[in-house]
Amino acid sequence: MKIALDWTPNVMHTGLFVAKSKGWLDLQFISPAVDEYTVMPSDKVISNLVDFSIGPPESLISHHLESEHPQLLAIAPILSRNTSAIAALREKKIDTVAKWAGKTYASLGIPFEQQMILEIARQYSDDMHVHVTSPMKLNTWTMLLNGETDLTWIFLPVEGAEAAYKGVELNLFKLEDAGIPYPACPLIKTSRNLAEADPQAIESFLKEAKRGYEYAVDYPEEAVNILRRNSENNFTEDPRLLLHCQKEINSHFLDSHKQWGKLSEQAIQNYSNWLYDKNIINRPLSAEHMCYQRAALKV
Repeated sequence: MKIALDWTPNVMHTGLFVAKSKGWLDLQFISPAVDEYTVMPSDKVISNLVDFSIGPPESLISHHLESEHPQLLAIAPILSRNTSAIAALREKKIDTVAKWAGKTYASLGIPFEQQMILEIARQYSDDMHVHVTSPMKLNTWTMLLNGETDLTWIFLPVEGAEAAYKGVELNLFKLEDAGIPYPACPLIKTSRNLAEADPQAIESFLKEAKRGYEYAVDYPEEAVNILRRNSENNFTEDPRLLLHCQKEINSHFLDSHKQWGKLSEQAIQNYSNWLYDKNIINRPLSAEHMCYQRAALKV
C-alpha cells in the first residue's frame, strides 16, 4: 500500500515507520519532496495514485465542497487533538493579534487558510491588513526562523518543540483563543472506492498503525532510530533534537482513554459549520459523508 505524506518524514509519522519496520504494515511512503506539492497528497488519493494520504481537514472539506461525487474520506487523526498555532518570533514583539497589522504571514497553501487568518485579524479590526505570501510550503518554518516572515502556522509538538530545544522563543496564537473549533490534525484519508471495495484493508491499516504509534510512545528511542534509518531525512543536524521532539509529540498521540486514531465526526462537523457561518465556504456540509463509516460498510 502507498501513503502520501503531508511533509518530509518527521516525528508525526514515526508510528507508520515503526509499523513498516516491524513488518506489521507493507507501506510505501510517498514524500511531497518528490514533486514539491505539484500534486497534493489528497489529490493522489482521489486519482488512485496512492491508497492513503496525510493532510489537514481543509483538503477534505474543500474536496467535498467542490466535487459532485466526493471520494475523499477521513479515517483517523494522527494526533488526538489540535496542537497547531500561529507563531511569531518573540524578538519581533508581535504579542497580540492587534500587532499583526502590516505584518507578513507565510501561508502553507492550505484551502481557506488565508480567509481564516483574515478572520482572526478582523476580530480586532475590520480593516486590519495582513500581507499573506505563498512561498514553498516546506520553507515556511525556516523562513520564520530566518526572519523572512513575521508569522506562520506550526505544530507545537514539532516546530514548537524544535524551537524550545534550540532556545528560540515564540509568541503563539492558538486557534481556540480566536473561537475557531479546529479539529485534530493532520488526518489520514483514503478513497471511498477503497473503503467500499476492501474495508478489511482499511481495518488492517488502522489496527497496525495504532500498534505502531503505541510502540513509538512506549519506546521513543527505538522509534526515532527506525525513523532515522528508514526515511529520506537522515536527521544529521542533531539526533538528540529528533528524540526531544518524539518525546514531546508522544503525549499527543493517544487520547484520554489511551487510544490512537479515534476519529471525531463531531469535531469535523463543528469546524465545517464554523467555516460556513463565517462565509468562508458557501454551503453547509455533512461530516458523516466526509468520514469513514465502519458500521455502514459492514466491517
